[in-house]
Amino acid sequence: MDNPDHGFELWDMMARGQRGVEAPLRSYLAAEPTRAVTPDLQGLLLVRHQFGTTSPGHWKSYSAQPDRNPWPGSPSRPALVMVRCEVSGTRNWYELTLPLNVRIAGIVAEGRTFVLRVASETGNSETGNSEKGFNSITVTSDQTFRVIADCAFGPPSPSEVDIARGFDKLAGRIPLDVVGKAEPDAILGAALPLELNDPILGWFRFHPVHPANYSRIQEDGPTNTLLADPGGQFHAALARARVVLPTIETWVTAGARLVKAIRPEFGLTDNPRQRSAAFSSDGRVRILIDDGLHGTLSADLELGADDMLRLIEIDEETSALG
Repeated sequence: MDNPDHGFELWDMMARGQRGVEAPLRSYLAAEPTRAVTPDLQGLLLVRHQFGTTSPGHWKSYSAQPDRNPWPGSPSRPALVMVRCEVSGTRNWYELTLPLNVRIAGIVAEGRTFVLRVASETGNSETGNSEKGFNSITVTSDQTFRVIADCAFGPPSPSEVDIARGFDKLAGRIPLDVVGKAEPDAILGAALPLELNDPILGWFRFHPVHPANYSRIQEDGPTNTLLADPGGQFHAALARARVVLPTIETWVTAGARLVKAIRPEFGLTDNPRQRSAAFSSDGRVRILIDDGLHGTLSADLELGADDMLRLIEIDEETSALG
């Protein structure tokens, strides 16, 4: 199963709509009953096919953005997608995997809320009570975002039970697990700001994807990511990042030596550089390095909580990006 378009086209249609050119977006919405946008064009909710992989009883999602499956042979399943305009003016893409026994037959925008017409063969995932037929779920863009964020704190490959619980949260049948009560200027609660300003490392932005994280993405530099612990806390990951990042070049150099021991050509044309670092609450750090702008090798490293560095793998298929 494929999608009718590439997800990035939705950004363009929404941007054009906000500039007064609404015809392409209105035509796109009219083509399917499971697409709707708020009157101010700030929130778009729709159903798309989400590509991913399966293991017994579990689903690992990749993305619902591509128009065609970029992973030939891998399965797909429906997901609820929200394209949301933030206060900063940026547009972000969020996904909620749908249970296999749930079908959304239609979505209608009523003011700043969405009404989902849902056909479901089961009811509450915790009580086990089952129902058949259609029912309506009314949510706002903020409520949908909060549910997606809460589900991001679950396992990277959620079980069908986890996915069903996520939809029950959207329907208001069960409470959220990690996300706190929404407060003024704190949609996810006081403990989970959308942006984290660390006096040492700078700004990080919350990303409600598996696994939930705060990331600092630099256009011409590396991406640094703080990963939450199972309870939704980032303090330990941040503390580890404060120790490692100021001396990251030392670890890049040490990692390059490990790679050169196997691939002597690594770093001959350009100096090795960090492309990303992901900090876990248990002290482990995954570091991705490559051999420069024009290189063809990258390497995945792990720095342990004991500061022992080991080489995970060398990738010679992925070209380094500037």
